[in-house]
Amino acid sequence: LSMFEREAQLLVRIQHPNIIKVHEHFVDQDRQYIILDYLSGENLRKHVQLTGRMHELDVLEWAATIASMLEYLHKLDPPLIHRDITPDNIILDSEGKLHLIDFGAANELIGTATGTMVGKQSYMSPEQFRGKATTRSDLYSLGATIAYLLTGKDPEPMTQIDINEQTELRIRPAINDIIKSLTDLDEEKRLPTAERTLQKISDLYSPAIGSAKLSNSP
Repeated sequence: LSMFEREAQLLVRIQHPNIIKVHEHFVDQDRQYIILDYLSGENLRKHVQLTGRMHELDVLEWAATIASMLEYLHKLDPPLIHRDITPDNIILDSEGKLHLIDFGAANELIGTATGTMVGKQSYMSPEQFRGKATTRSDLYSLGATIAYLLTGKDPEPMTQIDINEQTELRIRPAINDIIKSLTDLDEEKRLPTAERTLQKISDLYSPAIGSAKLSNSP
C-alpha cells in the first residue's frame, strides 16, 4: 500500500506527453484507488514477439523517445530514477506513440539514499543489483532495451552488450557503439546523461532518415 501511494504521488506531478498521466488518487473504505488515463496498445515485448525484431530506423526513433522521457525524469528536482526501463513497461498505442508505465519501482535520488534491488535481471546494471541505482542505471536499461528491439532476445544479464560481437547479427557500428557505451559495467564510463544519449541517438537518426528518403525516391 505504501508503494502504491508513493507511485501515485510521484506520477501526479509528472507532466510529459509520453508518460502515463495520473489524475487523482484517493482512499475509500480502506482501499486505495488511482485514476489513470486509459491506454490501449501493447508493450514492446509483445510487439516484437508478434512482428519480429525491429528495423534500425524504427529503433532509433523509439530510443530517442525513451531517452527524452528519461531526460525529463532525471531533470526533476530531485531527479526521478525509474529503475525498471524494459520492453514490458513501454506501451505502443494504436497511433504508434510510445508511453512509459509502471513507476512502482521508481525512486527519487536524494543525497546518498539507496533503494532495494528491483528490476528485471537482463535490464539491470551492476550498481542496481547492489541496491544503489543512479540515473545512469536507467541508461543501462535503455541500452539493454534497444538491444532487445534489434535482436528480439533478452540480453545476457550483467554484460556489456555488443551485438556485432556477441551475435550473428550485424548492425550499424555507430548504433552498436551507443549500446556498448550505455551498457558499460562501469557506470562512470557510460554516456553521462539522458540528454547526451538523446543527442547521440538524434545525430544518427536524422541523417539516416535523409538517406532513407533519398534511397526511396523515384
